[in-house]
Amino acid sequence: FGDAKKLTIQSLQNKGHEVNRPCMFTVNVNGARGRLDARVTAPSGTEDNCIVQEMGDEHYAIRFIPRENGVHWVHVRFNGRDIPDSPFRV
Repeated sequence: FGDAKKLTIQSLQNKGHEVNRPCMFTVNVNGARGRLDARVTAPSGTEDNCIVQEMGDEHYAIRFIPRENGVHWVHVRFNGRDIPDSPFRV
């Protein structure tokens, strides 16, 4: 994992998301330095980029919009490596 293992997810709800309504959660990098990116995979297998926005104080907001009903998987990567427990079921 390298520095990716330092990252923690906060405020991620794993159910109750509505189609075409934005979903957001936060990631704390806990002192790690590098590039954070995320993708979401829909039930049909369609992939889309998530929006990653720096919030300051080592926190980033990750946003995506579910385009269909069912279980989505959010893949969060840091410096090209999955963070612990990624992908996340939502």
